[in-house]
Amino acid sequence: MSIIVLLITLIPFDFRMTEQFKITWSTNLTDLITNIFLFIPIGFFFKLSRGHSRDALCLAPLLFGLILSTAIEFTQSFIPGRYTQVIDVAANGLGAWLGGIFLVYLKGQLNWKHGGRLPALDLPLMSLIYLLVPLIWLSGLATGKEANRLWVVFLLGLFGASVLSSTYNHRLKKIPAFSRFKLSLVAMGWFYISTLTVMVYFPVRVIGFGVIVGVMVQIIGRLSKTTGKDEQRFELPTLKRLLPLYIIYLLIIAMWPTTLSHGEWQLNTHFEELAFNERIILTFRFVEYIAAFTLFGYMIAEMRGRKDESAGKTLGWIFFLTLGSSILIEILSGFPELIISNILAIGTVVAAGLYGGVIYILQLAAIRRL
Repeated sequence: MSIIVLLITLIPFDFRMTEQFKITWSTNLTDLITNIFLFIPIGFFFKLSRGHSRDALCLAPLLFGLILSTAIEFTQSFIPGRYTQVIDVAANGLGAWLGGIFLVYLKGQLNWKHGGRLPALDLPLMSLIYLLVPLIWLSGLATGKEANRLWVVFLLGLFGASVLSSTYNHRLKKIPAFSRFKLSLVAMGWFYISTLTVMVYFPVRVIGFGVIVGVMVQIIGRLSKTTGKDEQRFELPTLKRLLPLYIIYLLIIAMWPTTLSHGEWQLNTHFEELAFNERIILTFRFVEYIAAFTLFGYMIAEMRGRKDESAGKTLGWIFFLTLGSSILIEILSGFPELIISNILAIGTVVAAGLYGGVIYILQLAAIRRL
C-alpha cells in the first residue's frame, strides 16, 4: 500500500537537483480532501497490523502518516514543478489518524463474543478486501478518461461485495449492533475510498456504482444460504464461487486494447517519458496487471490453506499456476514468441503471485498464534 502511494505521488520519477527548496502553505479544497482520504486506508491498515495495541488515541498511525507524507513531500522537491506543501503533510497525517480511529470504532461495533474465536477483521477472507483497495486504486488510475474501463473497476467492486456478504453471513450476522444496513454503508465507504483516484473524472458514475455495490451486498447476502456445518469453513466455497469472476477480470485487463504491450518494457526505459499523461496511464495499467497477480496468488494460497501442507508446497502450487496463467495470457494477447521482454513480464507477475502467497502464509501463522 505504501509503495503504491509513493507511485501515485512521485510519478513520473523525473528527479533532478534543485537550487533551492520551495515550501508553501497554500493548497486547494480538492487537494486537501484527496490527501485526507488517500491516507485513511494507510492508517487503518497500520493500526490493524499493530494487533491489540493499547494506542486508543491512534497516535501511532498519525505518526506513521506524518513520516510517510514528509518523506513524499521532501522527495517531490526534486521533481521539476513540484514543491513541499505543509498542508499536505497535515492532511495526510489527519487521514491516517482517521483510518486508525475508524478501526477502533469498527472493533467496538463488532463484539468479538458474537464473532467467534477469530475476530472477523482478521479472517483470511477479509484480507481480500484489504488487498482490493490498492488494486482498485491502480485500476482507477489505469482508467484515465476512458469511461468504458470503469466497468473493470465496478467488477472489482462486485467481487468485494461478495466477500463482505459472505463474511457477514457467517461471522457478523449474529452481532446485534452490526445490521445489514451498516454493512451496506461500510461496503459503500470502502468502494468510494478505493475509487478515489477515478472519482475525479467520473464522480456521478462512481457514486452510482457505489450505491449498486451497497445494494448488491444486501442481495447477495440474502440469496446466500448458510448452515452450521459450513460456518467455520466458509472461505473455500466463497473463493470457488468468486474465482471465475476474478479470472475474467485478469483476462480483461490483460487484453484491453490500449494496454501497454510488454514488448515496450525494456530494462533501459526512460522515466522522463512518463511525464506524458498517456504514458502515465499505460504505466498504471502495467502495474495493475502485476498487482492483480498478487491477489491471485493470495487466493490460491487460501484455497490450499485447509490442506495443512507446507509453505513450500503452497508456494510451489502458486508458482506453477501463475506461471501457466501468465504464459496462457501472453499467448492469448498475441505474443506467442517468448522474447526477453515477455519472459521478464512473466517472471514479474509470477513473483507478484508468490508475494501474495507469502502474505497469506504470514497471516495464517499469526492466526494460529491467536
